Amino acid sequence: MTRIAADSSSDIESAIDEFLYAFTHIEWDRFRATFTDDATLFLFPAERSTVEDSFGPLFRTIRERLPPGSSSFELNPEDVDIRTSGDAAIVTFHLRNLGAWPGQLGRRTLVMVQEKDHWRIAHLHASICPDNAQMRCSP
Repeated sequence: MTRIAADSSSDIESAIDEFLYAFTHIEWDRFRATFTDDATLFLFPAERSTVEDSFGPLFRTIRERLPPGSSSFELNPEDVDIRTSGDAAIVTFHLRNLGAWPGQLGRRTLVMVQEKDHWRIAHLHASICPDNAQMRCSP
């Protein structure tokens, strides 16, 4: 596996940026396009699901909870680690200040595949845990 430095420019990082932008700006079509057609997800505490089943309701909830006049929210991924092997990549990162989970550390793992010159998410795994130094993963 090849490790890509988090500060290097790459097509994978561009795909991650697009995913985060579409999510934080609640742009469903743009967000959905960052996933493969048959992508699966594990979002706490649910079982395996699809993008539509997991994120459709979440997008509605986020829209309802945004302050009046606001059309986006902020996420700041930390400890981004990208590892590639051929036309596949594993991306991990942490999120803090997740709103509904104060004091928790959000962990995200994306399994990405290259499809027709575009990197897309084939699987997303999301979990939360207490935010303390012992629980952090090292990149």
